[in-house]
Amino acid sequence: MFGNLRSTIMSLMIGSYASSAVTFPGIKVIYDFGVSFIVIMYTWAGLACLVFLNCYVNWPLQAFPDPEEASYV
Repeated sequence: MFGNLRSTIMSLMIGSYASSAVTFPGIKVIYDFGVSFIVIMYTWAGLACLVFLNCYVNWPLQAFPDPEEASYV
């Protein structure tokens, strides 16, 4: 469906579903402890930058094989 970006799209979808359940309750708990909203958002932005840096550094050199090309023998 997405060609060469198949594994990237699937990873993004799985990651977004896995983390979305605890995101906003976690931010509310941190805010209720007295941390300012600006500090929370700057921290969030910094962590997002680290995620993109991680994606760049750990990019695979070879593409994952398509299901049709995989050989389990």
